[in-house]
Amino acid sequence: MLRDLCPADARVLEIGSRFGFLLADLRNAEFDASGIEPSPAGCRFAERWLGVRPACALPEDWDGGAADPFDAVVADESLERVGDLGRVL
Repeated sequence: MLRDLCPADARVLEIGSRFGFLLADLRNAEFDASGIEPSPAGCRFAERWLGVRPACALPEDWDGGAADPFDAVVADESLERVGDLGRVL
């Protein structure tokens, strides 16, 4: 579905990358994908087993997207856990 909305090289942010499966799939599909995951265990798993490295931070504390906007943001079962939703969005 994302392919219908964005070009292949679109910048995509995944909020709540968990163990990195979707982030890895997005990169394999040639999206310029970044992820944010607050769980250190999830970040370690993603890097060790899938070769992707989400930012290990709370979404409201991460400033990695400030310089360049993203073309799409994916948040599957994540936004309800964000402390300051207005700041993240």
